[in-house]
Amino acid sequence: MFFNKVLIPKQSGSIEIKPAAISADIAVGSSRRRRNSFFDDFFAARRQYKRFVARSKPAILEVLPVPTEGKPADFYGLVGQYTIEASATPTEVNVGDPITLKIKVSGSKYLKPVQMPDLTAITAIAENFKVSDEQASPVIENGFKVFTQTIRARNDKIAEIPPIGLSYFDAPKGRYATVKTRPVKLKVAPTRIVTKADIEGSDFTGFGKSVELVRMGISAHFEGLEALQDEYFSPVAALVSPGYAMLWGAPLGILILNALAKLFTHSTPEKIAARRRRSAFRNACKAARKSAKHPGPEAAQLLAAAMKQYAADRFGRLAKSLTAADCNDVIVDATSDSDTASDYRIVMESCEASTYSPTEVKYEPALVRKVIAMMRTIEKGTKR
Repeated sequence: MFFNKVLIPKQSGSIEIKPAAISADIAVGSSRRRRNSFFDDFFAARRQYKRFVARSKPAILEVLPVPTEGKPADFYGLVGQYTIEASATPTEVNVGDPITLKIKVSGSKYLKPVQMPDLTAITAIAENFKVSDEQASPVIENGFKVFTQTIRARNDKIAEIPPIGLSYFDAPKGRYATVKTRPVKLKVAPTRIVTKADIEGSDFTGFGKSVELVRMGISAHFEGLEALQDEYFSPVAALVSPGYAMLWGAPLGILILNALAKLFTHSTPEKIAARRRRSAFRNACKAARKSAKHPGPEAAQLLAAAMKQYAADRFGRLAKSLTAADCNDVIVDATSDSDTASDYRIVMESCEASTYSPTEVKYEPALVRKVIAMMRTIEKGTKR
């Protein structure tokens, strides 16, 4: 069985890949018990399992830096060999009509680092096309990473979408390379811009009274001030009117409630970290005492998790990223008590070993009291 994982170095130099471990419970034998009933024929044999652990050897990667000489201006870190192509729809448009431009990049099994080419950095595109600020999310399909962008032609002199380049470092050849798309042919028709004069008319003349009064019809024409109605609006009356009060009162009430909720429940990262520090010892003691209610290997694992969580909460770290050695370092930094930190690390390492060799871990209830005593010593000696 093989597992593959793509790794992309972020810096040059020697990089160590730490050993990986895998454990499995393998049947090593079976035992039979005395048959007492008919059903024992099916369950007479009981398999015995033993956990085995396998570890890989560490690996060292030597990452060479990319050369600075000859580096293209648009190079942003792609290493390998790539191809790029472009297409557009429609290709017969008027000035200002939207054109959907698709750019497809391939050549590498891992296309996540590939970015959309900066079209505004290409002079021929920036001068002749309007590039939309919005861009569709790229998708990976059939070995291509596809980018979609809307552009619009600025004039009818445009005959094509110019080539779009992609630069990368060709590791086998040891040099930089730039590939470009083929030009996409366009046919752009002119579009006359409608001005204000076109709307009003340059030689506008009145038509006079061409609509006559019709008693029964929709074309009735009224003259005189008597046709006007007084539509006086009073702001004060609107404020006290029940209908208007609901319109402005409901949003205002919601705004006030939101403001009060934020005022009383507002919490900053500093306050959250302070609460974690204050409750770290209490929560860790509860978790450590609960671990004693479980079987030996599981109890040891739960106790190690409680120790790791205490160090994370007390010193503002992330529990998942902490190791026993990390806990030793943060305790020494906070208390200058290297003896307690060393004891803490040794107990935590022995408990974590139960994940791989549960038969070798000697878990005793007295170990919980020892861990709580160490955490109490750390609390007393913490400088911050």
